[in-house]
Amino acid sequence: MHRSIATLQYLTMDLPSFPHVKQVQMACEAGLPWIQLRMKLPPYEEQLQIAVDARKITDDYGCILIVNDHVTIARDAGADGVHLGRNDMHWETARRVLGNDALIGVSTHSWMELDSYRNARVQYAGLGPFRFTRTKEKLDAVLALEGIKEVIAQKRMDDFDLPLIAIGGIELRDVQGLLNVGVSGIAVSSAISRSSNPMETAQVFLQQIRIFKEEKEIIQP
Repeated sequence: MHRSIATLQYLTMDLPSFPHVKQVQMACEAGLPWIQLRMKLPPYEEQLQIAVDARKITDDYGCILIVNDHVTIARDAGADGVHLGRNDMHWETARRVLGNDALIGVSTHSWMELDSYRNARVQYAGLGPFRFTRTKEKLDAVLALEGIKEVIAQKRMDDFDLPLIAIGGIELRDVQGLLNVGVSGIAVSSAISRSSNPMETAQVFLQQIRIFKEEKEIIQP
């Protein structure tokens, strides 16, 4: 299957004052093309209902919907795919459950972990954490820009073309630097959801990405 991986991926988060479904609605209205439901606190049945409601919204806007961790919720809600952490279901099992057309992403934290997916039928890998973030428990060692740059250099050296999405505490000021070192995209959560104006902040992220792509086109011969 060939489906493009969005340069900006938005991850929802558990915020009592800003429910997941409202975050999804905001993201779609802001023009974000890729939304990942990242639900940690609600019970399973509530997560499934949230995913079903989110699917209806994303269908209306033509957005990709990914479910974090829960393969069965992704299947039952009709999501486009799932993102798997290192302690979640194995990608091969997820592929059997979701079928050949599903998007499957995986979390990685080093070149060794990334390289283990060389022959896997997954569409992208998240790489991080870029910076310390409170949205994730048991945080791995922070990679920072230099660490991500090193993984990308090794990836290029070994001719491994799996798209890499930088994740973990990414802010507006980081967009240009991360794209410059060669990531395929960035995943953002708190910087948008916790901002004073989430929709406006989301659109500024999109603007930063557009500026980068336009400048890159000008530079290339």
